[in-house]
Amino acid sequence: MNGVKLQTMTIDGSSRATGKHHGDLRQALMEAALEMVATGDENSLSLREVARRAGVSPAAPYHHFADKEALLAAVACEGFERLAQALREAGKLARSPQTKLSRMAAEYVRFALAHHVHYRIMVSSSLGNAAAHPALHVASMNAFMSLAEAVAAVGGKIPALEVKRRAAFGWALAHGIVELKLNGALTPLTEDDAEALAKHVGREVMRLAKGD
Repeated sequence: MNGVKLQTMTIDGSSRATGKHHGDLRQALMEAALEMVATGDENSLSLREVARRAGVSPAAPYHHFADKEALLAAVACEGFERLAQALREAGKLARSPQTKLSRMAAEYVRFALAHHVHYRIMVSSSLGNAAAHPALHVASMNAFMSLAEAVAAVGGKIPALEVKRRAAFGWALAHGIVELKLNGALTPLTEDDAEALAKHVGREVMRLAKGD
């Protein structure tokens, strides 16, 4: 995706260009970071380089992000918010709890494969500290709980801990399939395309929720 270019910048990173305003800057920086990861430049990712790609002053990013990790955490948070919305939309019109869960689990796979650059940042182990990134923790838990609620509707009268366990196993299954597909390790095992894989995962997660 293309970063927003701010044309004539003041010292604090705000724009004098017609139609641009300071509110664009945060998103422009996040999109520039995504571009760097997409092109394999994540090792050289820094706030200074992200600022250069976004067309702003080196000092501008610090109005929004304390450091590179804070920037990536914001990108990951946005990704989980979009994932949660995608899961909810996928299950919205389902006629049964089983269909709803199957569609939601399949959508996880579709989303991750379609937005694989964003997804890589979302699941980065370096951003796993909930205390350091509370907004990211909340966003990721909201996405997980949307799936857990669907699992609960399928599982019937089972304890809350068992619901979370089955939801975690389903989440792990979907994540594992995505990782194998993105790394090319799944291709020698199966020639299924992305949509077929998504539907397979949907069915298997639904079986896990039922306790089969």
